[in-house]
Amino acid sequence: MQIPILTGALIDGINGDKASVYGIVYFDSSSQQILEFSIFGLILVAALYGIAAFFGTTSKARISRNFVFDLQRELAQKIETLSLDIHSKYGSGDLLNRAILDTDSIRTFVESTVIKTIVNVFRIIYPITVLFIMEPVLAAIASSLLPIQFLLTQRLQKMMRKTARKIRKRRAKLTTFLKEDLDGIETIQTSNVGDHHIGKITKQVNRVEKIELKVQKYSAMIAGIAWGLTSVGLALTWWYGGLQVLQHNMTVGTLVTFTGLVMFVYSPIRRFADVMRTYNKSIVSMERIQEILDLPSSVIESQDAKPLIVSNGSIQFNRVSFAYQKLPVLSDISLDLKDHSLIAVIGKSGSGKSSFLRLIPRLYDPNEGKIFIDGQNIRNVTMESLRSQIAVVTQNPMIFSGTIYENISLGNPNATLEEIEDVCIMADALDFIMDLEDNFQTILGQGGITLSRGQAQRITIARALLGKPKILLLDEPSSALDSNSESILISNLNKLKKNMTILFIVHNLELIKNVDQIIMVHDGKIENVGSYDQLLLSPSYRTICVNQEKDDIDSN
Repeated sequence: MQIPILTGALIDGINGDKASVYGIVYFDSSSQQILEFSIFGLILVAALYGIAAFFGTTSKARISRNFVFDLQRELAQKIETLSLDIHSKYGSGDLLNRAILDTDSIRTFVESTVIKTIVNVFRIIYPITVLFIMEPVLAAIASSLLPIQFLLTQRLQKMMRKTARKIRKRRAKLTTFLKEDLDGIETIQTSNVGDHHIGKITKQVNRVEKIELKVQKYSAMIAGIAWGLTSVGLALTWWYGGLQVLQHNMTVGTLVTFTGLVMFVYSPIRRFADVMRTYNKSIVSMERIQEILDLPSSVIESQDAKPLIVSNGSIQFNRVSFAYQKLPVLSDISLDLKDHSLIAVIGKSGSGKSSFLRLIPRLYDPNEGKIFIDGQNIRNVTMESLRSQIAVVTQNPMIFSGTIYENISLGNPNATLEEIEDVCIMADALDFIMDLEDNFQTILGQGGITLSRGQAQRITIARALLGKPKILLLDEPSSALDSNSESILISNLNKLKKNMTILFIVHNLELIKNVDQIIMVHDGKIENVGSYDQLLLSPSYRTICVNQEKDDIDSN
């Protein structure tokens, strides 16, 4: 900004005119002195600019990084609290886009636009003030076309924002398709449907590209307007300023200074298109993130919630009903589950067994009725105290990247190696782990790709046991195990029940002969409850046994 001022002073001095600063302050000096003054001034300006650029860049990066990190942390915490049906509604691809791409878009905006704009505002106010002090008429001519530019770009900006929303939606769909491809790569490769999936992805890519071209068009129009109108403004400045120089009302140096300051003001205006593109992307991204942050959590903790105290682990259902996305799943369930017992939950697929288990750790809340643990309504206890005393093993074992040791120790990061080995014995996992070359330090691929499903299942069971829960919930824990491992698992669960209450969903009815209690679920209702011997007298149980025998024969 000081360069045009110093240049103007130099030109006036060389031409034999009085050297001027801002076209206002004049001083007498020789050409040599003016040259030395200008060079010294330029060196000083360059040094100060370099120092300011360094600290400005580092401060800018630090501010944007801290802002985005806080936003990502808040978003991640929110996503973890969302109900399972909300996760299903949005999909993992959409949520990933919001957590990564949208936050990155905001980081870019904060770093390259907001902070820079704030700095530029202060940098522009100064030369504009100088321009109007130097030559008010000329300054008015130079800025006369800016209101027109503002009105034209406002309309284009709205269209850009609308289009940016479409891009984000399309990108989320594309991410979902790509994630599905990666998750199902084995099926795709073995089913010879790769071309079909590539076609779907290509279609989504083309849709995204088509919309992005529209954004580029709007951006080009804004840039064209900015360059066109500022060029006209500059031409008018030269025309009027040139007339003033010819009439000896203005020095050449003053015109050079004025023109330089005008260019300094025009420069950020000409970059307006890029600013608007970044701005609109970030606004849309912020809207998408705020949409997630405004969603209700899966469960709401009461303000006067108290810690759950579990001494025994008895569970009571009192007229509990539950609907998933307005579809009835469980209806009017009343049960008393004895503490320190092994309880099997059986029923056909879609009967509501998994939902029944998920109500206990409050992954879902019932629409009606109450659930008690040791006489305490779980709606009136803190979520941390509830879930810290309940361990859940899902049907699809979740293995994280890292070593076997790291995966199991997630159940209790402070556990000793001896404790980890003990739970691995109970989960029938120690033998296969010790057969591996690196034992517990064996590195697992993403999702446990290096493990069989049965091995992964046993590791997740070991992880659950390591936390020493008071209540253990298992959804089809033996679905990927061979018959020998199944028997070992049930035998070990019977040993563990002295320390906890265990509920498990099971399909193989041979495994429930030695359990304490069996719950039969049918179409969202409890059809029967009792021991194995008691249920043998039930016609509905005998029907289930017959159907399973048929399924086993068909599978063989």
